[in-house]
Order: sequence, then C-alpha cells, then structure tokens
Amino acid sequence: MVLKEGGLFAVLTPEGECPGEGALGLYFRDTRYVHRYRVSLGDTDGLALLGSGQEAPYVARLFATSAGRTPGRPIPSHAVAVWRTLVVTGSAWMERTRLTNHHYAPLHLRWRVDLGSDFGDMMGIRTGQTSIRGHLEPPRAIEGDRWALGYRGADGVARHLVCSFSGGAEVRPGGEGSLVAEWAMVLEPGQTFTLVTWMAPHEGSGPLPAPSRSLEDEVDQALERDGEGYAAWQAATAGVRTSCEALNRLLERGAQDIRALVSDFGEGPFPVAGIPWFAVPFGRDSLWTAYFLLPYAPQVARAVLRTLARYQAAADDPWTDAEPGKILHELRFGELVRLGVLPHKPYYGSVDATPLFAALAADFTRRAADRDGWLALEGPVRAALDWMDRFGDLDGDGFLEYRRRSPAGLDNQGWKDAHDSVWHADGQLAVGPIALVEVQAYRYRALRGLAHLLSLLGHQPEARRLEAQAQELARRWDEAFWMPRLRFYAHALDGAGRPVEVITSNPAHALWAGIVPEERAPHVAAHLLGPELFSGWGLRTVASGQARFNPMSYHNGSVWPHDTAIAAGGLSTYGFGGMASRLARSVVESSRFFPDARLPELFCGFSASMGPPVPYPTACSPQAWAAAAPFQLVSALLGLEVDGMARTVRLHDRIPAWLGEVIIERLAVADALVDVRVRPCSGQVTPPGGGDPDRMVEAEVHLSDRSVRLLRTAAERQRLRPARPVP
Repeated sequence: MVLKEGGLFAVLTPEGECPGEGALGLYFRDTRYVHRYRVSLGDTDGLALLGSGQEAPYVARLFATSAGRTPGRPIPSHAVAVWRTLVVTGSAWMERTRLTNHHYAPLHLRWRVDLGSDFGDMMGIRTGQTSIRGHLEPPRAIEGDRWALGYRGADGVARHLVCSFSGGAEVRPGGEGSLVAEWAMVLEPGQTFTLVTWMAPHEGSGPLPAPSRSLEDEVDQALERDGEGYAAWQAATAGVRTSCEALNRLLERGAQDIRALVSDFGEGPFPVAGIPWFAVPFGRDSLWTAYFLLPYAPQVARAVLRTLARYQAAADDPWTDAEPGKILHELRFGELVRLGVLPHKPYYGSVDATPLFAALAADFTRRAADRDGWLALEGPVRAALDWMDRFGDLDGDGFLEYRRRSPAGLDNQGWKDAHDSVWHADGQLAVGPIALVEVQAYRYRALRGLAHLLSLLGHQPEARRLEAQAQELARRWDEAFWMPRLRFYAHALDGAGRPVEVITSNPAHALWAGIVPEERAPHVAAHLLGPELFSGWGLRTVASGQARFNPMSYHNGSVWPHDTAIAAGGLSTYGFGGMASRLARSVVESSRFFPDARLPELFCGFSASMGPPVPYPTACSPQAWAAAAPFQLVSALLGLEVDGMARTVRLHDRIPAWLGEVIIERLAVADALVDVRVRPCSGQVTPPGGGDPDRMVEAEVHLSDRSVRLLRTAAERQRLRPARPVP
C-alpha cells in the first residue's frame, strides 16, 4: 500500500502497518521517519482485517474486527468494528481510528500504537550502506502534548518526527527511537470511540511542527485539501475516454498516479520517478513522462523543463559526472549525499537526458505556443546543444558517448543503466566509451525540432544550420549502426567503434525520433513484432536467444511498459498502425493481471503463451513513465499531434477497431480549450502493417463549454478550425 502527497509518502503492508523491516515506512526528503508502525487491540494483535481500499493515492480505508485471541479479558470475535482511515498530506501522516462495540454487553478495550523511527537514508536502505550513522536522541515530550523522536545525523543535520495523539492517550518511550501510545476505554453496546495519531517529519533547525487545529479537524482538513488538489489537477488536464474499458481503467489509474507522483521543486508539477526507490527528481524518467503527457497536460513539461534547467550543470565535476550544459540524472537529499558518500547532489551520469531535454523544449514550445516561455528556456537549450558538441562526443566520431568518471557513478548511462546491459553477441560486456543507438536518435529529434521552431521564430540561418546538422547525423548514424546481415540496428558502438550486434528494443526509440530511413523501417518493425522481441505482453528489452537474454533480469529481457509505448509511437509514425495496435493492446491486456490496473515499472519477459505476466519483485509501483504510458498509447493509436503555434489538431485517418470511439475533453490548443471526438465509420480495413483490423474514422473538434466565449472570438482572429483526418 502506497500513500503519497507532495514530498511525503508511506509504503505500508496491506494491513496499513510497517513491521520494521525492508523498505516499508514513512519517507520525507530521502529519509525514513517511521520504520515501525503497529496497531493492536488488547495485549496482542487481536485484529482480523476484513477489507481495505484506496479511493485516492493519498488515503486508504481499512476495516478490521476483533479476532478473539486476546488473553486475560477476552474480546469476543467480531464484537468490535475497527474503522481506520490513513491519510497523507504534504507535511504529515495521520490515522483516524473508530472502534464500535457491537456486543450486547460493555467491553473493556485498549487500543495501542507502537511506532519507531530509524531515520534511515533511502539510498542506504536500498544499497545496504548502514555503517555511516549519526545518533538517535531519546524520545521526549515537548509542549502542546507532543512527542519528538530525534536524530542528529553524521552530516550534522537534525531530523525529528513529531507525534501527537488525541486526548486520553497514555504515551511513553518504547525504547531507542520509539514510542507507545495507548487508549483505555469502556464501550457500552453500540458506542463508538474515535482516536487520532498524527506524525510530522521535520528536517533542520527551527520550530518543530504542531497541529493547527484539533486532530479530528486535521484529518478532515487533510482529506478536503487533498481532494481539492486532485480536482484541480483533473480540471487542468485533458480527459480521455475510449470504448475499451480496460484502457479506460489504465488511463484513470495513470492519471491518479501521475498526480500522486508530482512534487513541486519550485517550478510546478514535477513527476518523481517512482516509489519507493526513486521518489526524487530524475532527468530521463521525468522527461519521458512529460513527453507522454504533452498533448494532455503540457504544464508537466513546462515544470520539468524549468526544474531541470535550474539544476543544469555549470561546471566540470568528475565526482558527479557533470559538465557544463549537462542535464541531471538524479537528485538526492539524504544524509549520504550530504556527507559526500554518494555523488547525487545532483548526479549527472546520463547521456540521454540532455538531448531529450532539448527535444522536449522544442516540442513543448510548439505544442503550447509558449513564446514567452521559450525566452526562459533558450539559454539552457543552447547550453545543452553546446554540451553535445563539446563534451558529449568523447572520441570525435560525431556521436554522443558516455564513460563513467565518478568512482561512485553508473557504468552504463542510457535508459538501460544496469551494469550488464550493454554486451556483444558473445555475451562479453562492451568496453566504452559507448555510443547508444537511441541516444543519437534523440539528438536528431532535438536538432530537427529546434530547426523547425527557430524557423517559425524567424531565425532562418540557424534553423538551416541545425537541419543540415541533423541530416548529416542521420546519414552517418545509418552507416555506423545498420547491421546488413541482421537487417536491424546495433544496440551501440563500443570504444573501438565496433557495433554491439545484439537485438534489443532500443532501435524502436529511433523510429519514435524519426531518424530511420523509410526503406529500413519495415525491417525494424518486423523485428519488433517478431516472437523474439514481442512477448505477447509487451516488448522485451532484449530478444530471446541472445547471449545474455534472461526474462527475469532488469534490462536483459524484461518488459517495460514505457518502452513498449515508445515503440508503438514509432511504428505509428511510420505508418505501421496495425503493429502499433498489437503492442498497445498487449499492454492493455497485461494490466488486467496487475492490482488496481496499475502498470508497474517493469515485469518479467516470459511469453504470453506461458500464462499471465510475471511481476518483477523490486519494481517501483507506482512509477511515473509506466503511469503515463497509456496516454502515449492513445496518442500513438490516434496519431494525435497538437500544434499550438499552427493551431491545429492532427489525427490518423484510421484507428484500431478495438479502440472504438475516443473522446478527449479540455484539450488545450494554444490559448483555447477544445473537445475532440473520434468515431469509427463503417468499413473495416486491414492495415498495411498487419495486425488488428482498423476502421476508417471521422473526427470532429468542437468548442469546450469552458471556453466558448474565448473561441467565438479566437476562431476568426486566429483561424482555429476543427482538425480533419489526414493520412
């Protein structure tokens, strides 16, 4: 069970507890403030969980009853109803508990909460690095009937968990870094007793937090405030519905999870990568998430670009793999980073975040018609281009490469960043510097996108220069990476310039970027939908039969939903709508086997013929680009393109029959909102790329009720008109 709002999140058992082991707990700024949280009725855990559910990512409701196992004064089975509401705000975690006596006689009850904090560093928990520690302070009572668990870190930073309990609680220290709160009560038949536990983390000096109202009101206010935040998010984001209920569930879950994962680092809604391990700013992950949401929630791209620009490297620092103009890989806030044990302050070991940043900046500016916003992004984008020209090409061959400089950095610095993710056909690990096939494609998309944008802005000479640079890159890329024998693109070039001749999913990203020559595209598409790469549940990262293929590995044969969504977008761009449909439908079908229709970060790459998709044990869930993947799938199936500067919405002239009708509401086009409805027409056709049958479509774009007055005047002045189906 995951609860998150703002910068605070809790990872709990289905019973709403933390047993004091593993990665479970309450986290804030990369530190675990609660590692043990247990509730009990009587002297033992005399509770039987009967039901639980999350109506939103910030709240869970659980129902339990007395199990009749309490020694001494026995409590009859099913005599006590226990209603628990757990809610997280951006600053506190609360539980409201209601106990009702459904027995015919009075009951003497004791409700107990045991909680403890180890103040563990998230990266230390993840890697097992626990030898560097500060010291725990004894629990102490502070003014206002509060208690504080304290920790003085080895980095010199004070961290506290402040706790408050509703009236009548007896609170006492429970040992090092722990508290016990107990409520004793006598409940008459039908009587209800309500109690609240409130916990707030605090880092640094200054006054410790305190509830601003009664604890009952704190819970009600938290639920109301969080609910309003989600309603505002929904109103600011385009809504998507289709005739496919499984896809609709994915879209609804994805929209909620994205809202849950956003935090504000000063520039707006920035999606952190995933819970539990990566609830911090990432470059690549957040850029892809913003790309997937670009047609529907351009405000995410704006916040991602501005946040990453704020942290763009300005100096050369081998410890953090930083160079001027480079975009961060990961930013951490915990004790190990402050001590200099880890380089994530931020860490810049990512070869693809910088070209993706430049590409998204160009596409976002055109999508949102945000000319003023471009003035703020232009400098960082030019710095990113300069990094690609001056620092990214390590051996002067015209391609972007990576080589780890930091002793604590990543060996591999593309999206498949496991230590064993780049290897030759014989299984031997490739020696760098390594040029990945998809990274060059990202650079190509950035150059072409910026050339188009600058042309629209009137900078014709520079636009022509960038376009010529892009075309030369495409020519050299095809020569260097194409494998004539396999009729596919190599995964990478190693430090000696040798192709890494392994069949992987990476060239699908090249289709998305548009760098693949038209005559090569059918061969690439055939590989992607072949039985070696296509598992039936999605695209494998590595084809079966390759030397290091392992369907249970992190990057050598698993299925990542976002990777499949990128491939669907690339296939759609090149006219292989039927193949894109097969990939999209496989992901939608896989979601039926995951709890709450939530796509995980990845799952095992076993064939669908062997049964349901097999979970990957340590996958993040929720995870940002997995949550956004269903939106990318819809864009791919529709061929949806929104161009705010041209004030147009473009669609394919056919869609998969299984998708049915598609309605997009509140789609922002420049300064207007429109609704789009795509209806299948009669007449089934077989798509050129094979796969599921398509239907020809008719589309209409009409004024949203929210913007009728604006558009009545804007339609004539700006020539905003309904989009028509185009090939």
